Amino acid sequence: MKKIRCMVCIVVCLSVFFIMGVPTFAMDHRVSSSGHKAVTRVISKEDAKKHKHWKYGYYKGYAKGYVTSTYKHYANVKLYFLGDSVKSSGRKWGTGKVSVETGWDYNDCDLTGAAVGSSIFYGFSK
Repeated sequence: MKKIRCMVCIVVCLSVFFIMGVPTFAMDHRVSSSGHKAVTRVISKEDAKKHKHWKYGYYKGYAKGYVTSTYKHYANVKLYFLGDSVKSSGRKWGTGKVSVETGWDYNDCDLTGAAVGSSIFYGFSK
């Protein structure tokens, strides 16, 4: 019985670890570091008046990230609301540390801020 409880506990802990958006590290040997995060802020009354899709007291979001490599590469960060990709930074090319961000998404907002996420993508030139 203790073994089953221990196994269930491990599965739950690993599930929470991967679901919560823990920072991930690149698996490609050409990338020395990468990272991404979604930033949320409470929408003010002024912002709610300016943008018709935003509601006062809800959360707005944007995504930012980076990829570092000595090779020529691009970085692209995507913002997600409720699992759907709603905004992308587009590809930015360079060498060294390439930082990208989406800017605020004016079409979506979230009541708790928990439904906002991000992912970083990268690729190399031939």
